[in-house]
Amino acid sequence: FCTKPTLAGVCSPCRRRTGYQQGWCLGERRTHLKKLGDQYKFDCKREGTVVFADLLDSLLPLLPPDIMLVSIPTTPTSVRVRGFDHVGATARRFAKRRGLATGKPLLRSTTQALHFMDYSQRIELADSLFTLSGELVPKRILVMDDIVTSGTTLRAAAKLLMEAGTEELYVVAWARQPFDDGPL
Repeated sequence: FCTKPTLAGVCSPCRRRTGYQQGWCLGERRTHLKKLGDQYKFDCKREGTVVFADLLDSLLPLLPPDIMLVSIPTTPTSVRVRGFDHVGATARRFAKRRGLATGKPLLRSTTQALHFMDYSQRIELADSLFTLSGELVPKRILVMDDIVTSGTTLRAAAKLLMEAGTEELYVVAWARQPFDDGPL
């Protein structure tokens, strides 16, 4: 999240700050990745499910067989507009390819979409983004999101899951929103 290169996936200071064991991202949200993501997310091009699942499958190493894949819940308004949950669809496809279990221990507790908010608004909303669904929270979880801008969404999900008993948390996102003046 500090954007410094590392072989471990997450540098030591970020690991202490977030609790993530490792994190992966396909790249910055620019050129082809931006176009692909925007067509999938905003133009409802459902074939993006296959493309993103395949790209993530080629990027991620072998994962522990007992890990559960959890997608960040999309706002109900966005699901209604698109007709589907784009992150959930990709997570299910990726999990099927890898033979991983999926679960929904997180519920979206706010209907506000963060992509219109600035950093301070995101931070202010962070603790109220999610609640637990009541589903069993496993010891190992891989959380999938589409775009990381400030990291608020992933950190909020991670905090709640770790408080509920997750011991090893991994994160993956399709893209990182580029920024020119350092981390948000």
